[in-house]
Amino acid sequence: MMKRSIDTRAAVFLLFGFLLTLIIVAVLQSAGSAGSPAPIVDHNQWKVSGQFSRLDADVDSLEVPSELSDSDQFVRWRSWTPETNGTVGTVSTVPFLPAPYMAIPYAGFPAEQLGNRIYFRCDGENRELDLATQRTNDQWATAYIHLPSSFCSGAVRLVATSVTPDFYIGIGTPFSISRVSYHMQTSFGPRALVVLGTWVLFASGIVLGGFSATRSYLASIILGFVVVAASGMSVLAAFMVSPMMGKTVAAGFVAALVARGLYLISVRTKELRDFLQAFLVPALLWLSISLAYAALVSAGDSGGGSWAINNFFSPLRWSSDNQLPFRFAESLFKGAGLEGYRWGPWLASDRTPLLSGLLLLTRVAIVSPFSALYGSTFISTAYMMAGITILTSWAAICLLAFRTMDAVSPRFMLVLAATAPLFVFNSVYTWGKLLGASYVLLAFVV
Repeated sequence: MMKRSIDTRAAVFLLFGFLLTLIIVAVLQSAGSAGSPAPIVDHNQWKVSGQFSRLDADVDSLEVPSELSDSDQFVRWRSWTPETNGTVGTVSTVPFLPAPYMAIPYAGFPAEQLGNRIYFRCDGENRELDLATQRTNDQWATAYIHLPSSFCSGAVRLVATSVTPDFYIGIGTPFSISRVSYHMQTSFGPRALVVLGTWVLFASGIVLGGFSATRSYLASIILGFVVVAASGMSVLAAFMVSPMMGKTVAAGFVAALVARGLYLISVRTKELRDFLQAFLVPALLWLSISLAYAALVSAGDSGGGSWAINNFFSPLRWSSDNQLPFRFAESLFKGAGLEGYRWGPWLASDRTPLLSGLLLLTRVAIVSPFSALYGSTFISTAYMMAGITILTSWAAICLLAFRTMDAVSPRFMLVLAATAPLFVFNSVYTWGKLLGASYVLLAFVV
């Protein structure tokens, strides 16, 4: 028993040391001025061969910041129009000296077909370097690029080539950005902070919402999960009335957690401390697996933002199912009318509502402050990180369930689950399937 306690304490210290390091790194990477992006080429410095259509400057996408689209030099090109459907051709900029850090909007299906590419070309040294290989379907994303100094000693061209009408691609004006802006969008530190903040919010909801000195530890944890789910659905219902009501209810949930926490700390200090110690291992395993999954998919992001996960399991390609919960949440957050709850053939009702409700809680309490710091492009990425954290709550629930089974080793079973493709995929691909499964497992434990 003493050895197990020492092992647990060492693991806790290591995890908190890692989290402190992440926070310091994220703060250092965000230190300094992000500055304003500047267009590298003018709107008329493009050459078209074949059929690439020029689009208007307006772009309805969370992942193309307004700082880019509002520029009078911003322009987009796409090998598809409603009249012609898919086309083939090439569009390229005039040669330009690349900035150390760049932001480049793009869309479509680069690398989906041999020859479909978005890339840099160094004419003087006959070199090429792909900048985007992740499909975004009909949505626009922004690739954040730091060209290696060894790639080209002179000017480069930005080129988009479509070789088939079946898979269109799009490209937009390249902008120079600051080092701070680049690291805000691409580094793991800011993403880890979203994971940590989401975990703190919902772990606190479980502990403070379910705690009671008269109930068993297991019953209190189960009640805490029920309280969190009820809160998420309440916030969702409030946002369907109006954004102001939704934000008020979400802020009320956070305020209630703070008030209850202060009350329990002052009145039930010992009981609360014992309860926290009992829930510590499941909660920290939940956090650890969330961070590991978030780091895994962040490592594979070459500029796709929230779309990076859809292409992470290449050569398999996944559609926008994982986008719907946060797009529904964002539509409610912005007060869109009912017609705003449709994305092509997809409806908001194609996904279960609880995940969207919980994401709205994080939108108010976690994502909004981060978007104010990191910009609008970070919103969808933050939603993905929050979604991974919410879905990975299965780790805490599984450990609770495994402890009730005498015939299994909880640690072994949790490691097996955490590395199983079923759990990995359904945790990082943020549709709501594992969330429903987690509550079914809670009912099974009861």
